[in-house]
Amino acid sequence: MPRPFDPARPPSPAIDAFPSGSSFSRGSRRGRVLSLGFVLLLVLATALSTGCIQRTHYPDGSLKTIGKVNIEGNQFGEWQYFYPDSTVMAEGAYRNDLQWGKWVYYYPNGQREIEGEFADDARTGSWTYWYPDGKVRARGAMRKSLESGDWEFFGSAGDLICSGPFSRGLRHLRWNEKNGTGYYFDGSPVGPWESPAGERAFLPLPEETELVIERWESGEIRREGFTDDGRKIGRWLSRHRDGTPRIAVDFLNGAPTGNCWAWNAAGELIAVGEVMHDTLSST
Repeated sequence: MPRPFDPARPPSPAIDAFPSGSSFSRGSRRGRVLSLGFVLLLVLATALSTGCIQRTHYPDGSLKTIGKVNIEGNQFGEWQYFYPDSTVMAEGAYRNDLQWGKWVYYYPNGQREIEGEFADDARTGSWTYWYPDGKVRARGAMRKSLESGDWEFFGSAGDLICSGPFSRGLRHLRWNEKNGTGYYFDGSPVGPWESPAGERAFLPLPEETELVIERWESGEIRREGFTDDGRKIGRWLSRHRDGTPRIAVDFLNGAPTGNCWAWNAAGELIAVGEVMHDTLSST
């Protein structure tokens, strides 16, 4: 799956707030020195608070990047990156030299390629990828720049290729794919798989790893997940009686940690949170 590139950081400009070669004598010119010093301090304070615009260019002189840097040369505020033909390549904001907030990346034809959120240079929240013709290629959630939670992948014709959950950037638990439905553990297919034609197979699990599937009286899956040496690991999913998702929580070494989700009986996402050290916080 393609990763959004990290736009090359432009070189930090040499910011010289004081004109070189300037010298002032004492005595009758003291008032001028103080006045000019005050002006320079005012200019410096303004530069510190508002920064300055920095531009870089391609060899032919066309604009390559534009945005603000502070007195230390760190990027902040809105930035834009351009292809050689001046079409926008990417745009978004920096905070203290780190990508922050919404970023959008574009194909050379102007269509959106990738869109998502950053927090301190790490991808987070919802992300969407597109084909050059505007059709969705993939969509799902990120946490600390790793795929997390449910993702969908589509073919160039708009057909659904596969869908399922990630845990810490790896396919985990049950996935629906064109060639069948089955389970992944840390990115590898394991356990029971069934093809569209009804053919069944059971793929080996890692040593001391067990797939746990609990069912309602009706036979629908109530809860499913993996244990490693008896401790819950990865994503665990509980379901309503009709089989729709109810609660999903990530586990590490038997303890809930990371993202969690909750859905109502109608299948609507009603809560998203994060569990750290057994403490739940909403996001």
